Amino acid sequence: MMKKSILFLAFIAIVLGLSSCKAPENIVYLQDVSNDQRLEGAELSMIRIRPGDQLSIVVSSRNPELSAIFNLAVPYRYVGGTSFTPTGTNSQTAFFTVASDGTIDYPVFGALEVIGLTRQELSKKIKDMIVGGDYIKDPVVTVDYANLTISVLGEVTSPGKYSIGKDRITILDAISMARDLTINGNREDVLVLREEPDGSTQSYRVNMTRSSLMQSPVYYLQQNDVIYVSPNEQRRRQSQATGNTIMTPTFWLSITSTLCTVATLVYTLTK
Repeated sequence: MMKKSILFLAFIAIVLGLSSCKAPENIVYLQDVSNDQRLEGAELSMIRIRPGDQLSIVVSSRNPELSAIFNLAVPYRYVGGTSFTPTGTNSQTAFFTVASDGTIDYPVFGALEVIGLTRQELSKKIKDMIVGGDYIKDPVVTVDYANLTISVLGEVTSPGKYSIGKDRITILDAISMARDLTINGNREDVLVLREEPDGSTQSYRVNMTRSSLMQSPVYYLQQNDVIYVSPNEQRRRQSQATGNTIMTPTFWLSITSTLCTVATLVYTLTK
């Protein structure tokens, strides 16, 4: 009977050792995506202009003198005075800041409503106004964002604030910019905070391991979005001095070895 007990304890030790070494199942992204599967994504969401955004707007044409009146003058300081140079004639760049009412103070046209527009829509709007006013027949209007960012915090390799350099960006792009989640990041519960137009903040939680991520309203990010990756259970236990000791293979093997030793001793003494 005692021999059977010892064999049973040894078997438990092997099982515990193997189970402790089993690879976690919550590490891989989009686990439920099969080969050649067509995924239905969220509605395509482009970055749209909001109050507080800074815009670089440059108008060019075959006649630089005509297009210069639509470009914001850049103050150029020198010893003894200050001069103003239109944007596009040197390496400096002047920015239009979107006011709280959603407008910019644009040369010639005055208050120009830009809120809710994409870069392409604003470019077309300004071009149509210039051509419609018979100012320039062939203007080229270039609109760029100057200060749009997103923040990625928590269990990622490189947390920080990142600039948005294109018209749409996904949460996967953001995670890539932060050099991926660490092995201790909770991929099943990622928090996204978004500023709403009314000034409130809306929270969303997404599961990076499921394809349902692609239907989330925050799959496509907006400027000022904050992504927070919380630590997984193992990382949380590490905050305690012995938090992870009980979860290690070494701990369980040590316990089993001790039990086997005690059982062997008892068997020897009672033989």
